[in-house]
Amino acid sequence: MNTVLTQYANLLQKIYWYAYVQILWILFTLAGLVIFGLFPATYALLKVTKQQTDTSATAIFHVFRQAYRNAFFPINKASIIWITMLILMSSNLLILPGAQPILKLVVISTICFLLLCIVHFFHFFQTDKSTMAQIKRSFAHACLHPKQNVGYACIFLLLGAALWFIPGITCFFGVSITAKAITYIAQ
Repeated sequence: MNTVLTQYANLLQKIYWYAYVQILWILFTLAGLVIFGLFPATYALLKVTKQQTDTSATAIFHVFRQAYRNAFFPINKASIIWITMLILMSSNLLILPGAQPILKLVVISTICFLLLCIVHFFHFFQTDKSTMAQIKRSFAHACLHPKQNVGYACIFLLLGAALWFIPGITCFFGVSITAKAITYIAQ
């Protein structure tokens, strides 16, 4: 009977951890007025999920806040570049509405590749390196790690399917579980 209760307590602790980290991500994203908070909050989320041991809520909060503070200005320099690239690539879909389907497929594939590069950027980001060098390195990692890219693509497809079929639970746990899966694949 004790093992069942122990497993139940461990399950509840995991659920609490995922919900707590998701709430932190939302709050810190909103604190940065979404545009300036999204990239540092996502970096802090991945930093917290890289920790192997589950710690207390205050320790998680301090790690999250410290990572957010340290990365706020350096990562926002890069976020401007990433968002500009995504907007420029996405505008091609609006500029060429009657284009060949193959051209649209190329543009969508390029956007997906940019998103994979952003995932690699978050995983290997360092606050003391130059922004352009890190963006170049993320493109190199995206080209050199096809198995990880397939894993990341599967994670995002599963996230999209979960949003379609179970939107309530996915909105509450989706980002934190996705970050944990990305961290697991990256290791």
